[in-house]
Amino acid sequence: MNSRVLALVTITVVLLAVPGVISAIYTDVTPLMDNNQVYVDFIFNAPKGKTTEFPIERTVKFCNYNNETDKPEQYISVSELDMSVDIEGISATPEKKSFTVPPGDPEPNCEDITVTFKASSSMEEGEYPGTLNIKGTNVKETDITIYVEITYPPATINVTWGQEDWGNLKANSTSTHVLTVSEVMGYDSADNVTVTLSTKGPIALSYDGEIGFLGATKTAPIKVNVSVPSKSLKPGQYTVKPEVTSSSPIKKEITDARYKIPYPEMTLSLSELDFGKITFEPGRESSVKTLVINESGGFTPIEGLKATLISGEEGWISFNVSDYIPPNESKEFDFMVFLPPQASLGTKNWVIRLSTDYAGNRDIKSRVIVYFPGIERAIEYLNNQSPLPEYPDTGELLENNILLLEKTKEKNEIRKISMAMSVYSGTRTFLNNLRQAATSKENGDLNRAGDMIIRANAALNKIKIGDGNLDDAELKLYSTRCVDLADRIWNTASSDILSTLKSQAKLDKETNYKSTALYYRRISEIYSIRQDKANAEKYSKEEKEMENRYKDSLIQASALKTEADEDIKNARARMFGIDSTYIVLNPVFYDFVSKSYKTAIEKYTRAEELYRNAGELNDAALLSDTVQELTKQKEMIYRSFIVYGSFLALLFVWFVVRVSIGWQRFKQDEREEALGEIVLGGKGEKEREKVDKSQR
Repeated sequence: MNSRVLALVTITVVLLAVPGVISAIYTDVTPLMDNNQVYVDFIFNAPKGKTTEFPIERTVKFCNYNNETDKPEQYISVSELDMSVDIEGISATPEKKSFTVPPGDPEPNCEDITVTFKASSSMEEGEYPGTLNIKGTNVKETDITIYVEITYPPATINVTWGQEDWGNLKANSTSTHVLTVSEVMGYDSADNVTVTLSTKGPIALSYDGEIGFLGATKTAPIKVNVSVPSKSLKPGQYTVKPEVTSSSPIKKEITDARYKIPYPEMTLSLSELDFGKITFEPGRESSVKTLVINESGGFTPIEGLKATLISGEEGWISFNVSDYIPPNESKEFDFMVFLPPQASLGTKNWVIRLSTDYAGNRDIKSRVIVYFPGIERAIEYLNNQSPLPEYPDTGELLENNILLLEKTKEKNEIRKISMAMSVYSGTRTFLNNLRQAATSKENGDLNRAGDMIIRANAALNKIKIGDGNLDDAELKLYSTRCVDLADRIWNTASSDILSTLKSQAKLDKETNYKSTALYYRRISEIYSIRQDKANAEKYSKEEKEMENRYKDSLIQASALKTEADEDIKNARARMFGIDSTYIVLNPVFYDFVSKSYKTAIEKYTRAEELYRNAGELNDAALLSDTVQELTKQKEMIYRSFIVYGSFLALLFVWFVVRVSIGWQRFKQDEREEALGEIVLGGKGEKEREKVDKSQR
């Protein structure tokens, strides 16, 4: 039918010699009164049952071949125009039944009349030949061959969400949405239907989009599991776009889902950091303030959090800010001001900027007051300290510090006193850090041991600054000895800690990615301090590798846990349960339940192993408890099923025995009845023969 002419159908009614009669012909073909043909194609483009008929419009020309325009009698008036088609379900209706066609000169004058052909929606697909009959007053009755073709539309597949707007999604959360796939036209089906989902957002989608055959007006729901990662969330509006493919010709109408990752909201416990007063006196040369940062939006974590000194003297304030705060959670961060050796007295002010990826920036004002200390108390403190057993040179370091302070008492210049106190303050902090490093190592807290060694180096730098700024030869004799001793002690201690960290990292590399990454981080930092660039870069790469393994393990474990949860849910849906006790009542479901439990236990066990290797021991312990509980449930289900099956078997045996006994009694009654009739003479010889045969 595509090769046929689909232009407007023209029917020409030719005016006869007698006034008042018109003939109908086609507009797009040479008028052939004996062999006129018209083709009308109907495409059913509405859902089945939604309409009763489908219309198509065509144009018919009615031509007056009279050519004397000044004669009223040559005007032809048509009335009661009627058109009919002899094909059941097809009708033809002209837009008007009465009109007048004037004569034309020199060409015939024609009137265009729109005709609406209608096909009943109940007609089957195919071709229908027939006749179009045109008649009316002053119209030459004409029959035209008509060819009607009914074409059904291909399968039209609608893809809609049960909930198009998913709203705000929370980090590290899961949800389930239903995607409904339906054939809506009702005329044809589709084969090998597959649905795929795509999104440029951060979420992960888990679903089975293989639908296969989809019958006319049939619907197939798809359960879509949505997982939101805990990190690397970029706020914004996102869409989830379905796409449908089929091996059959189809039309499709697709609805997208949308969701939002909101911006995180950061609130602070303090608007200012007032560190109070500090001095060069040991134990009073620093002050710490704790700032609590909270994510109050409840959906998106604070990421990329860092603190930067915007204004004020450098070298005073130190801080260690974590770059991640989960939604609706808080973290405490310590900001410490430490008196530099070259510090002057008075009030010091700073501005610290807290910046984030998406939660905005905040400026925090900070202040501290510096006052002059007493040397006597410093000497008293050093006299009460004992050398560290692990590092004998610390005894000589204490002696030289005491000698330095004794000589400082004889000086009057504030700068010389300040620099000497800087050496003392640095030495005190240096020894405290070494002591904490040794204790942490002994207690197995190697990360803290590494941190203390790194802090000890910062204290060593303070000793060096004080020594470098001393311009007194007598004092410098002792301060330089302190620098040399502290440098030698730190190299020995850092080598010891490096060896321990590397040994432990090697042991934990395959069993605790989180701890190993932290070990490598400290190893890299210590090597960087020791100016060993090659090893610093090497262990920095090792750290990143372990962080990637940690991240991958958590992702895999989370996915396995989700799948196992679904397996247990499906199994329990086919059982009868009271509290934590489950029983299989339908024996047909036992294999499915047993297999689902086995699969879930295997997935939980693998997820537990992944959590344990990642270093998330709490999560691993929870899954271990889950595995033990499910294993007990599986055994209980098996035992209850055996007992239940045995009961059914006994019931069946009892039934068979009862039937057998009943049958024997029936046969016995039948034989006794036959014998009784023989004794009474009520039966002939044939009946006695039957009795004899039955008795045999």
